[in-house]
Amino acid sequence: MGRGNFTKEEMEILLRNPYVSDVNEKSISYSTEFKFLFMEEYIEGKRPTQIFHDAGFDIKILGSKRIERACARWKESYQSGTLGERSAVLGKISPQEDSATPSEKMESGKKYTIDRCRQQEEIIKKLRAEIQLLRRVYEREQEETGQSLPRTEVCRIIEGIAQQEEYRRCISHLCRAAGISRNTFYEYRRNDAVGE
Repeated sequence: MGRGNFTKEEMEILLRNPYVSDVNEKSISYSTEFKFLFMEEYIEGKRPTQIFHDAGFDIKILGSKRIERACARWKESYQSGTLGERSAVLGKISPQEDSATPSEKMESGKKYTIDRCRQQEEIIKKLRAEIQLLRRVYEREQEETGQSLPRTEVCRIIEGIAQQEEYRRCISHLCRAAGISRNTFYEYRRNDAVGE
């Protein structure tokens, strides 16, 4: 397992993962969403194997070498600003990129810088949301008994923060920061909707 070709059973298991876009006997293709999720968590200090595991992958099926190679490819693509682009996946430079004039290359560099700034702004947004969450949880705990809040109360706080326009896409990050699973949060949300 995890070495050489995938078996039919392993391919079926891998295809059940929402982060897998395609798999055959020799290779696996991951969704762009997973690549960015991977890089976000990797930048935050999480280990590659742990990221794959938390995303629902069977590490024994993938094997450490596949994870290691994917990590190396995605880091390189992320640093060059091509993560998720088709030419980066194929490992090729398009003829347009190869024959670009200096001004086109400079324009491309500006685009990369702007994209990186946007990515950093997203990270900052998530960290601001996390600070709000932790501050509210701490204040609530101090108001109450000085003990940890129940999960439903933590979910309620996350819901309140996520209703703010700039933090709507931070739910997964807030759940991780609060030490609860996304499933717990979405179950709370479903139950809360039913209760209304």
